[in-house]
Amino acid sequence: MPSPEAKGGTIRIGLKLSDGGRAVLTIEDNGAGYAEDAAPKGTGMGTLIIGAMAKTLQGSVEPQPAQIGSRPILSFPMV
Repeated sequence: MPSPEAKGGTIRIGLKLSDGGRAVLTIEDNGAGYAEDAAPKGTGMGTLIIGAMAKTLQGSVEPQPAQIGSRPILSFPMV
């Protein structure tokens, strides 16, 4: 697992419409991530940005385990 001090990396973003009519935004990176059995601490810049987006869009964030890095899923209503 890469250390938080490592430079560089990849971010992948996906957006789809769920069957329930909600937008589902998936963000994946290959950073340090977090343990599968532990909740993300919210200390990384990406975690803070995604949390702010969820609040602004009246949505929710669900952290998903990833082999490397993190994969939060942001779900929000379509306006």
